[in-house]
Amino acid sequence: MLVATLLLGELLAVGIERPFVIRGRLNEPGGWGYSVMPLIAYLLTGTVFAFIAWGNSVAAMVFGIIHAAVNMGLFFLLKPWQAGETQQETDAKFAEFKAMTKEHFAEDIVEVRARVGERTKNSYFASEDKNGTIENLKTKTKRLDNIATARENLFPSGRDGFSA
Repeated sequence: MLVATLLLGELLAVGIERPFVIRGRLNEPGGWGYSVMPLIAYLLTGTVFAFIAWGNSVAAMVFGIIHAAVNMGLFFLLKPWQAGETQQETDAKFAEFKAMTKEHFAEDIVEVRARVGERTKNSYFASEDKNGTIENLKTKTKRLDNIATARENLFPSGRDGFSA
């Protein structure tokens, strides 16, 4: 029963609030019509469902009073009569937050980028040989130079069958 009360109350509130939102072109346009009319819808649905569920009894009155108290508390806590932010204000706050975050984490970003660059460079220039050991590019280059030197020593004229 409580779920039905909440669902119907929310549907009625959305139906009441929507014209104010469209007319004001804001998510929270504020104003007394925008805030009081959904409150009345919540109170009426709570009262009607309480009397449907429990009839004319003390339980219905207690539920209605508790439902009204909760809705009134939320009404004064959320202050729906105050207008919300415009899109320009929201965009300005987002830009300010983005700049502050960028400034706050600038040192960390530089450090992480350096570490990632070093790891990428090391993984790119390193490879595994047949035994599964990692060999660095400098070591490969030295080995290839040694092979070229040895080949040149064995075949000084370049007639090793592989050279053009």
